[in-house]
Amino acid sequence: MTTAVTENGSDVLRPREYQLEMLRDSMQKNIIVAMDTGSGKTNIAVMRIAAELERCSPNKRVWFLCPKVALAQQQYRVISKQLPSLLTKLLLGRDGCEFWSTQSLWDEVLLNVRIVVCTHDILSNALSHAFVRMADIALLVFDEAHYCKANHAANKIMQHFYHPTRLKNEGVVPHVLGLTASPIFNDGALGLQIIERNLDAICRTPRLHREELLKYVHQPKLELKTYEYGDLSGSLAFHKLDIMFHGIDINEDPWVKYLRANPDHDSQKLEKAYVDRKTDCQEQLKALVGTTRTVDAELGSWAAEAYIRYCIDGFKRSKQDIMVYSSSLEEGEIAFMYNFLIGLETALGPKWPEVKLTSITPKVNLLIEILLKEASPEFSGIVFVDQRAVVCVLKRLLEAHPSTKSRFRIGASVGTSTNTQRKAKISDSVTRDPDNEELEDVLDDLRSGKKNLLISTTVVEEGIDITACNTVICFDQPKNLVSFIQRRGRARSSQSKYHVMLPEHVSGSATKKWIELEEKMKQMYMDHMRELQRLEHLETSDDGHREFEVPSTGAKLTLHDALPHLWHFCNTLPKTSYTSLDPIFICEGAAASESISCRIILPNCIDSSVREFESSRLWSSERLAKMDAAFEAYVGLYRAELINDNLLPQTRLDEEEEEIYRKIEKRENVVMVNQVMNPWRSVAEAWDKKNYLQVTFITISNGADVQLQMRMLLPRRLTHVESFKLYYDADTEFVASFSQLDGDEYNNEWVTMANDFTKTMLYSAFRTRMSLAQDGFPVLFAPNEGVVTDSIERMQGNRKAKEMHLEDRDVYDVGLIREPNGVPYFFQGLEPSPEMLPENGRLRSTTLVAFRCPKRTNYLHRMAEDAIKKATVPVPLDLEHCTVDELPVSFARFAFFIPSIMHKIRNALIVEDLCSSLLAPVEFSDKSLVLNAISAPVAQEDADYQRLEFLGDAILKYYTAISLTAEHLNYHEGYLAHLKDRVVSNRALAIAAKEKGLDRYILRRQFTGTKWRPLYNEDILAGEDCKEEELSTKILADVIESLVGAAYLDGGEPKLLACLCALLSKTHWTPLSHRNQTLITATSHLPSPLPQSITHLQSLILHTFTHPSLAIEALTHPSHISLTKTSLSTPSYQRLEFLGDAILDQIVTKRIFAHTPALPTHQMHLVRTAAVNADFLAYLALAHKVSIPVTNVVPLAIPASPLSSPRKRRKSPEGTVTHPPPETTQGEVDMNLLSLLRREPSVDFSAALSATTRRFEALKSSLSSALDAGDTYPWTDLAVLAPEKMISDMVESVLGAIYVDTKGDIEACEGFLKIMGVLPWLERALREEVRVWHPKEELGVLAAQTQKKVEYVVSADKTNKNRTAAAADEVEGGHLVCRLKLGGEEAAVARGTTRKIAETRAANIAVKKLKADDHAGPANEAEAGEDMDIVDQEAVKNDGLTNPNRGSPIDSDPDSSINADNQPSPIDPNNQPTPLDPSPSPSRASLISPLSSDSPIDSPINLPRYNPVDLAPGQDSPIQLFSDDILEDEPYPYRYGPYGDHRDYGIPSHNAGREGGGAAVGTGGGSSAGKSKEKAIVIDDSDEEDEGGVRVGGGRAGEVKMETSEYWSCAEEL
Repeated sequence: MTTAVTENGSDVLRPREYQLEMLRDSMQKNIIVAMDTGSGKTNIAVMRIAAELERCSPNKRVWFLCPKVALAQQQYRVISKQLPSLLTKLLLGRDGCEFWSTQSLWDEVLLNVRIVVCTHDILSNALSHAFVRMADIALLVFDEAHYCKANHAANKIMQHFYHPTRLKNEGVVPHVLGLTASPIFNDGALGLQIIERNLDAICRTPRLHREELLKYVHQPKLELKTYEYGDLSGSLAFHKLDIMFHGIDINEDPWVKYLRANPDHDSQKLEKAYVDRKTDCQEQLKALVGTTRTVDAELGSWAAEAYIRYCIDGFKRSKQDIMVYSSSLEEGEIAFMYNFLIGLETALGPKWPEVKLTSITPKVNLLIEILLKEASPEFSGIVFVDQRAVVCVLKRLLEAHPSTKSRFRIGASVGTSTNTQRKAKISDSVTRDPDNEELEDVLDDLRSGKKNLLISTTVVEEGIDITACNTVICFDQPKNLVSFIQRRGRARSSQSKYHVMLPEHVSGSATKKWIELEEKMKQMYMDHMRELQRLEHLETSDDGHREFEVPSTGAKLTLHDALPHLWHFCNTLPKTSYTSLDPIFICEGAAASESISCRIILPNCIDSSVREFESSRLWSSERLAKMDAAFEAYVGLYRAELINDNLLPQTRLDEEEEEIYRKIEKRENVVMVNQVMNPWRSVAEAWDKKNYLQVTFITISNGADVQLQMRMLLPRRLTHVESFKLYYDADTEFVASFSQLDGDEYNNEWVTMANDFTKTMLYSAFRTRMSLAQDGFPVLFAPNEGVVTDSIERMQGNRKAKEMHLEDRDVYDVGLIREPNGVPYFFQGLEPSPEMLPENGRLRSTTLVAFRCPKRTNYLHRMAEDAIKKATVPVPLDLEHCTVDELPVSFARFAFFIPSIMHKIRNALIVEDLCSSLLAPVEFSDKSLVLNAISAPVAQEDADYQRLEFLGDAILKYYTAISLTAEHLNYHEGYLAHLKDRVVSNRALAIAAKEKGLDRYILRRQFTGTKWRPLYNEDILAGEDCKEEELSTKILADVIESLVGAAYLDGGEPKLLACLCALLSKTHWTPLSHRNQTLITATSHLPSPLPQSITHLQSLILHTFTHPSLAIEALTHPSHISLTKTSLSTPSYQRLEFLGDAILDQIVTKRIFAHTPALPTHQMHLVRTAAVNADFLAYLALAHKVSIPVTNVVPLAIPASPLSSPRKRRKSPEGTVTHPPPETTQGEVDMNLLSLLRREPSVDFSAALSATTRRFEALKSSLSSALDAGDTYPWTDLAVLAPEKMISDMVESVLGAIYVDTKGDIEACEGFLKIMGVLPWLERALREEVRVWHPKEELGVLAAQTQKKVEYVVSADKTNKNRTAAAADEVEGGHLVCRLKLGGEEAAVARGTTRKIAETRAANIAVKKLKADDHAGPANEAEAGEDMDIVDQEAVKNDGLTNPNRGSPIDSDPDSSINADNQPSPIDPNNQPTPLDPSPSPSRASLISPLSSDSPIDSPINLPRYNPVDLAPGQDSPIQLFSDDILEDEPYPYRYGPYGDHRDYGIPSHNAGREGGGAAVGTGGGSSAGKSKEKAIVIDDSDEEDEGGVRVGGGRAGEVKMETSEYWSCAEEL
């Protein structure tokens, strides 16, 4: 794969061009891909598998065949990670596939499986028994295809099944893809032809893109190294072993003893045992001697003795050894072997030898010399060794040698065997050392640099993915050309070396063979270089000429400009993680014949109709063919209107819009606008016309008590005035309500009288602010009951207070009281006051008590507290000097309300003007919605636009997204987002508002009344034109959104569309039903049968797609490449995600808006953010799963038979090997949206998704609790989850797909959101008032209250080098630490793997600290419950991940007996051991050799492990423990263990189960074996790491130790 670097710095893997060339060839015919190691053959296979499964029937499968188990395991991991949506199955010999004897079992195991990875033998056997048929296979992939010859199982598959099916036309044979780095062995071209014929394929290597392949392949330098053979006489340790082996008395062999004691058996067997010495014990020891001889000769005396000791210790150490050897040895034979090995150990002595130069062979010395010569900080090497035992011992030798132990970090690999019939050998004990690492772990360490040297057998020679090494050493020379080439391929770093070690005695011809091979390699390399030079010459020598011109602009495209233009266009496409925007070029033809054509594939975010183009003719070079294809592509994009007339991407605004933008002030978010219109001008003009008069009733009431009714006269229509409150004082509120009367003709007399009455009222309240000389008010008031002119004249006067007889008058009948200076008061009463202080030398006889009339003119807002106090203090007045107005106090009181009433009338007039002009097409029926929509919050009206703006914002985006998606069917998401911004962005809406003159209708100034003066018509008409003022563009945009929301509430879609057409006329608005029909009509048809991914998706979301291609599109990541034109070649999900985002926003917004009681605006925004944010959606997508049934096969553990004869227990009477029927378990594989994602195979992509999955598993419990029942939204945990964005994108894309599929059925969309969990959480959050403030936002509010500045300081933690940095600012070198400061002082410290996590945690800590009592010192994570680092510290190395060994269900081996927690699966309680006959054959029992007290036993024995089973109450354990002093009185009960093949004998301690008493089964008793005085042989029924079991041995809890004197034969007691 080739790597491209995106803008954010992340690596993006894309297929190299030569890989795409091979993939294209494979799609057309069967081929064998022959490319060097490291060139990416597996990537080709993965892409080929994905392409085949997209086009084939869902009933067919792909079989990926490997020659070796380790390779199969590796390829299974690669395929299952790269193609997670396709269920992959790994079948190995350990599963006992050769014993699956029914079709139903095979069908059960392969249920829902699309890809099977196995060795050739497994498929060959399945085909031979017709459990699998060629017709069921879509594609056969042969990894290491050169094995397909002679009698190899790979060739059997082809010769016995593939070719006969093809020749007989019995069915469609599968496609074939072979992979190899060495298509021949030693037989040249003939061998290649044989393999091609066998595989029915043609061997192919890149031709058109060969120069790219050559750049990625580095040939190592070959160096031949020779060594002398050392002393071959053998070491002392070997001689001791050899002498003891040949000194064994054959009569003591357990098998010979058995035959002699049973003369009825075939006498020839006994004779053969004497003559050939072929017994199990002899064969085991013979193998030990032979391997020791090899180790001695290859490595030296130290290694030989070390190997022997490893074998002895391995036999004694492993507690599972008896299980291991039970398939080849009986208990008596094991005892015999044990005695022999203990004697050998005694003979060797107690000490381990030291590694000296004299104790190793010249061959090892040469190896060390090479290693030291090549050693460097960048060293990375592999040593190939033939024999497994030599590998293990050589590793230990180099780790112990003084010259190498500190220079190299060594790993070893000997491979694994899954052969269920393989006999365990003592000579292999070293390979079963528990210190040996698994192959995958070793390779991971090699890749990461934890190890830099690997010693291995041929297991890593072929196929295994190993990091590029700079040194490869053949400790044993390659056996053939394939081995030579495969090993050489491991040295693929630049300037690497390939060492082949040869003994000096090797003939000159053999040496010459390797030299000739090296010369051929050099010649081949030189030929490649010359070919590369020739191709480069062709690229630059030819020239072509093509031209395209746009008539309207004169913009011109030439052949040489096409590629740069196309790259620029691709660079403007939407950028997505793990996705390259580079176009793909696929060339065809041959450069030699100058007949190359090129096909270009653009990124899949481009619509399918304009994604692929081909060159117009054949060219002599790739360069020109690519230029021509790019030319065709760019012209095609222009014709599809994806390129404008200037031959640039469609991202520029038109000239008119740019001119408007230039008018906007440079200061951000501010624009110059007109002042608010003056509606009184039209009123004044209407008075002059004198042709209409509208009368409106105004009622002032206090609850049910009507205080006053007045008439209001206007010369123009006013259809509606909203009721409002008048705040008179702290305790009194009035409501002013309006009711309309029909308009009438102008009545001059009535107008004159109303004008006089209005002047009288205004003068009574505002005489200092007006003149009696002026007339003509815009609004006239009159009493509800008619008044005559003389009455009005009387009301204009006043009388002296002392003449009014006020003591007999009600306070409401008295006009305003005035002092001589004219200050008005409200009459309260009379009060005799002889005690009043003297004034002017005398006491007042009577005091008039009154309240001073307020100076305020604004009764629309509550009074301030200090004003309330002043207004409620009674004032004593001198009755003799006061006057009383004739105007009734009720009218005077109304006069004070007139400024507030006129403000409301002004607002209503503005609404009326707006609705009759700009919004006339909408025909609003509820004018109050319009009033709210144009009222900015700063105006402090009774209601503002914020709630309507919240609704309108979502509705506008919803209609815009659907309209644009339907109108521009071939526009990618980037263009759609750009077009949407040109409609709905604040800047665009502000421009639209200014263009339409909406700025003149926006209420944005608060009414205070402080400078209020009565208005006169003549002054209004003489006024100047409106001036401009500054206004926030956001207010302009908010008003448009508010009007959209108001129109929607007032009349649904019809009025909404009318409003959109009126305000945003540049966009073409039509009913959604039309748009939905356009979208569904453009949907491509997907023929049956449906891909499996669609079936899984429909099960997951409970929606059956009428148009399944929408489901495919919703699952397709932008990285996915469709190299073939199939029905599944859909664009990526980005268009649907663009649509789904708006749909989700609209659904959530409407539910929040409709909640009762109505939520405050800020709360609505918080809840919506919580419900639709990407982290939350991603969590729901990961949590919601559908279970796919699968069948798992329990790996076979072939037990020994309970028959008395060692030979009889191995074979049935018929002489065939018998095996128990395979055991299967029914399981499920969970699939979520992420696992269905169609994407390009990428290691980094897979690693990122696996990391997200691991974080999800770690956080799942806490997130589930918080979201299901918590009272606080888990912002911090969601930040730690840090999911990849594409997960939430998938939720929105599926939502968009459902919308289009159902033609806009919102109920279906809501059903999906209910299933995913979005709406259930939203309903709970609204119902239970879940706290949804983000910690950073809440901290900002709290800090503002204390006027403290919040500062986040994020840095790398230099104190912990093990932490991994993953911050947004690319801080390197450790975990990130956020130090949060409030007012300059450190308030909280928190860690995080990203800046977002660290800052969120710190904010949460600080919030909790501010809410609680002040703490001393800065807070930390421990003080904030949710912010405890729930991800363990070791897992932080994996970017906050948990157990790195735990994979997703798709990644794990379904046949593994290890469960998701890396623990052995529990024993099936139904699988109880069957008690066997307690009386075995006496002859058999008597022949089990007792271990006498003379036996050299000085260490404990580990007997078979017993796995506990569920016991019924009172039921005895199958294991019985007895002390030797009670055996005399009690019978010895025994039962077979759970494996049904081992007798459990033991001598337990008296203190079993007591503290310090040795051990007891499953009780956890026993502290230290050293404390127990009792000696016993016990059975360990515990897990390896548990303390509750029993073991034989010392130094651990629950173990007891047994001395030689107490060893005895259980058989004799029986």
